[in-house]
Amino acid sequence: MIRVKIRHYIILSLILVVAVSCSHMDYRTKTVGAFKDTGAGKGFVILSKSQLEQNALKLDKLGVYVRLYRGYAVVKEDYTINNTTQHTLKIKMGIPLNGYFHSDVIDTVFFRSWSHPELSINGKRITQIQKQRNHSIHIPKLNLNEQQWDTWNYSFPPDTSHLITHYIVDTHGAHIRDGFDIEYSDGFTYLFSPLQQWNKRIPQIRILFKVVKTSVRMKWIDGILPAGRFKLKDHTFIYDMKDVNPDTLSNIIFRYGKPSMYAPTDGFSFSTVASDTVDYYHQINQSNIWSVDTTGYKTFNRAEFKPAPMGFFSVSGLVIVFLLLGLGFVLLIAWGAYSQYKNS
Repeated sequence: MIRVKIRHYIILSLILVVAVSCSHMDYRTKTVGAFKDTGAGKGFVILSKSQLEQNALKLDKLGVYVRLYRGYAVVKEDYTINNTTQHTLKIKMGIPLNGYFHSDVIDTVFFRSWSHPELSINGKRITQIQKQRNHSIHIPKLNLNEQQWDTWNYSFPPDTSHLITHYIVDTHGAHIRDGFDIEYSDGFTYLFSPLQQWNKRIPQIRILFKVVKTSVRMKWIDGILPAGRFKLKDHTFIYDMKDVNPDTLSNIIFRYGKPSMYAPTDGFSFSTVASDTVDYYHQINQSNIWSVDTTGYKTFNRAEFKPAPMGFFSVSGLVIVFLLLGLGFVLLIAWGAYSQYKNS
C-alpha cells in the first residue's frame, strides 16, 4: 500500500501556492492587458478627399467639457475653425464610432460610440448625420472596428466658424483586465488621435472634467492618463495645452466609479438615461470652460489602472487553492508509487 506522509503533502502544496503567487506578482508589474467598454469622446476628422480643402481649414482652438456621472458622461465640444480661403468650402466631416488603441500603460483600450449627438455650426443645427463605412481613412495609433463612421456635410464660409457638439456616452461596466484579475468600474476616454488630420499645430486646447458629486465620490477616482497632466480643485479636473502638435498627443483615459470584481447588477439602464438628454445638454451649457481660473489648482498624479489582486479569499482564488492542493495530492501519490517501486 502506498503511504504518503502528511508533512510532505503540506510542504509540496505550500511550495505550489508560493510559486503561483510569485508568478502572479510578476505579471502584475507589466503593462495592464486591456480596458474594455469605455465611453469615448473623439476629435472630428475631415473626410474631404481634396488635400487643398483639408489644408485650408485650420483648427484654432478646441474646448472639451465632460460631466462625469456614475454610469455615463455628457460631453460638449467647441471647435473654433478658420477657413483661410476667400471661398466657401463644402466639407464632409465625420467621427469614428468604435474601435481600440494602445497606450504606454494599458496595452489595449476599447471604446464605444457616442449617443444622441447634437451638432451646430455658427448656430445652425446639423440634422442629417449619416452612418457609413469608410475604409480609405487611416488614423495613426487608432484601430477602427469595421470602419464605421457618423458623417455629415457642411459649407464653411471664409473666416471663423464655431462647431458646437453635445453627446452622451455609456461608461457603465467598463472593466480592466490584467492576467486573471478583472475589475469593473466606469471608464471614459477622449481620443485626440483624429486631430492628426488637422493642421500641424493647434494653438490652444483645454479639456475639463467635472465630477458630479451627487453621483460620483472623489474617492472613486482611480486615475487619469497621461499621468501628472491634469490639475484638480474641488471636483474639477483641467488640462491646458498650447501650440500643440496633435501627432504627439496622448489619448486621455479616465477611470472612476465604485470598483467591483463582478459585472454590475445594479439595474442601470443607459438607454433610459440617454432617452432624455435635454436637461443634461442645458446644464452643460451653463458653464464656459474658457472662463475657469486655474488659480489654486494642484497637479493630480493618481494613475492606478491595475485591477485589485484577485486574492485567495475570493471565489476564484479559493478554486485555485483547491486545484493546487489536489495537484499536490496527485503528485505525492505518484511520488509514493515511484518510491515504493524503486525500493521493491
